Amino acid sequence: ETTTYTFIMLEEAKIHRTVEKKLAKIPEIVECVNIAGRYALMVKIHAFNNTHLRDIIYDKIHPIEGIEGTNTTFAFETVFSRNVPLG
Repeated sequence: ETTTYTFIMLEEAKIHRTVEKKLAKIPEIVECVNIAGRYALMVKIHAFNNTHLRDIIYDKIHPIEGIEGTNTTFAFETVFSRNVPLG
């Protein structure tokens, strides 16, 4: 029932590949994007509820070495999603 986009700050940008591999092992994270700016990564998380989300962030994401902090934005609903037509 809970979908969020969580922005992740890293202690050093050069460790992003190592952190990405560890994030990939968290099944509730369905997408990970390398972005520019203060936050190095953005992940999309699907959770059962807010308590489950809290557990994912505090118990699975924050303990990863090199993660400095997070900022989470809740999605109320997906209005549309599409692939880019090629050709």
